[in-house]
Amino acid sequence: MENPKIELKNVKHMASLSHETHCFTATIYVNGKKAGTAENRGNGGNTDIYWGDKQLRDKARQYIATLPTRHYGDGEAVYSQIVDEEIYVDDLLQDWLVKKDYRRDIARRLMWIKDGAVYQSKICSKETIAAAIRDSEKVLETTGAQVLLNCLDVEKGFEQFRATFKQCAF
Repeated sequence: MENPKIELKNVKHMASLSHETHCFTATIYVNGKKAGTAENRGNGGNTDIYWGDKQLRDKARQYIATLPTRHYGDGEAVYSQIVDEEIYVDDLLQDWLVKKDYRRDIARRLMWIKDGAVYQSKICSKETIAAAIRDSEKVLETTGAQVLLNCLDVEKGFEQFRATFKQCAF
């Protein structure tokens, strides 16, 4: 069985109403078809998922059931978390939020990867960013970076950003 593509669309995130959890609504798509909706009121409760298409729900649930248990530790205690559909949707929302911030930042700053970490400049003009992209070899040499994320298409840049960020975060 091929893994289904599960994604959120029509995301509406209300940061001002997010207290203990993210306050949001979104449409869940499985393999490009509308499968249901998800929402959280932001008060610390669960994310509610309403499936409209039972076949797509079953595909999503079968896939999510194959995901490994996560283990977290703080040096003294180890915590385990089984990934269920709620956690999976919350992860999709978190990825959506990070990508939204990435798109904003990549349009306003120079961003590069150096020695396995992500760096960024102060806010720049569009002209400065365009000049840096044109003269990217000089920027790479000056910063000692391996990758200038601004030179990549947004999706590829985000993939590299996310992979590097995950390595640094834990």
